Amino acid sequence: MQRRFFTLLAACLVFFTFTSCNNIKIKRLVAGINQTCPLPFGDMGTMTGAQYEKNTVIFCYDLEHLNFDAIKQNDSEFRNYMLSNYRNSYDEDFVKTYTTIAESGSDLVLRLKQGDNTTDVRLTNEELKANKPQGKSDPENELQLLMAGSRMQLPLHVAEGMVGTDMKIEDKCFAYVFECDESIYNMGELKTNVLQTHDALLEVINNGEKSSFTNLVDLLRKTGRGLEYRYIGTTSGDSAVMCITPEELQAK
Repeated sequence: MQRRFFTLLAACLVFFTFTSCNNIKIKRLVAGINQTCPLPFGDMGTMTGAQYEKNTVIFCYDLEHLNFDAIKQNDSEFRNYMLSNYRNSYDEDFVKTYTTIAESGSDLVLRLKQGDNTTDVRLTNEELKANKPQGKSDPENELQLLMAGSRMQLPLHVAEGMVGTDMKIEDKCFAYVFECDESIYNMGELKTNVLQTHDALLEVINNGEKSSFTNLVDLLRKTGRGLEYRYIGTTSGDSAVMCITPEELQAK
């Protein structure tokens, strides 16, 4: 009986020591994040801080470009995007942060704020553990992931009467799709204009500073794809297409 009691006591001590160590790691993680915030976080916007409460780590963001209403109505797409980001990431700090949370047994809540609106997206500890980084680069997966993140900005109003409505990965290209109000845009003139901008865009691609756009171009080169901008008239369905071929992208 006494031996059984001491065995149980030892097990409890191991459990509480393990839990305490994990809590310390999480609290240090949260404190470190708060010391460096605000942090720019790519297309998502700005990370404003972190919290830890009730075995849950909370990351807080001010959204700038993502479609808040679409995320709130269907947070599963955003949750899957973040889990894929974790699973396919090769950024050491990003992987270390998520792994620390997963190993602590905590859930992760992404608290998204845009203006006066706030919504929470929860990644359970089981989901974090099931999506641990795979440790190898795959340009096709990275391209899919980049598109998934970019699609959350849609619909994107780029100019009066012109709205970005879709992105597509096809065998030979990555395509942006725009709808154009034909009371503002003449499709015949637009066809001429996109041809004239071809060389200018190619120069930007070859000489531009590092950005999410140049990351896209790097992935297109690795996967042997070109880049297309497709402008569709909302009345006639007529289209103007500006295409940079795979061969043009490779000849940097």
